[in-house]
Amino acid sequence: MTPTQQRERTHTVDHSHSHSHTPSPSTNIPRARWSDLYRDTLAGPAAPDGVRIRASLLPESVWGSNVRGLVTQSIWNKLRIPVCEAAGNRCQICGHRPTTRRPDCHEKWSFTPATTPGTPGVQKLEALLALCAACHLVQHTGLARIRGEQDSVLDHLMRLNGWSAEQAWADVVRASNLGGHLWDLAWDLDLSLLRGQLQIPDYPDLLIPHAARAGLGNSYTPTAQRRTRST
Repeated sequence: MTPTQQRERTHTVDHSHSHSHTPSPSTNIPRARWSDLYRDTLAGPAAPDGVRIRASLLPESVWGSNVRGLVTQSIWNKLRIPVCEAAGNRCQICGHRPTTRRPDCHEKWSFTPATTPGTPGVQKLEALLALCAACHLVQHTGLARIRGEQDSVLDHLMRLNGWSAEQAWADVVRASNLGGHLWDLAWDLDLSLLRGQLQIPDYPDLLIPHAARAGLGNSYTPTAQRRTRST
């Protein structure tokens, strides 16, 4: 029996915040609700509660608008390869070392909603991390669902955290509900972590307003214009 089948025998789940059903969240996010749903999804082996990894998904409004989408492949290589080499080409969460290629380089984000309705929140790059394919998939739970790979996410959460199927599913639901709150909101992009490594014309502080993001490139559209350069 798969983790999904186990879950379906014991739970009735609200799918309103899945990627297959576009939610319509309020533009005001209650602070208590935000704190209830937010977790560090990549705490790693040193996690005080023993939870190395949690499910995560990005709101649709920022899909593909990321570092990898803003830069050329050569610049992305200059950013990602040192990250992987510093980690010994091992996943920083589970320790797995891929045998045929380097680990993935994952962009870890934080989201801070605006306190004033109608103004953008801030999506901030917190770290670049070397992840194996399995840990990386857990950070893109919505994509895993679209690809029919949700059981792989649940299996990995169970294995790394010592969770039951019910615990793993509850975390996927938490991530989905959090993503639903963020779904329709606008986000300014804060890439200040990469100051000294990356230059974006017109944005020397690497703080990019929401309205400008679409014109700078998108990893879902490789032919988009990219005006960045490395330092």
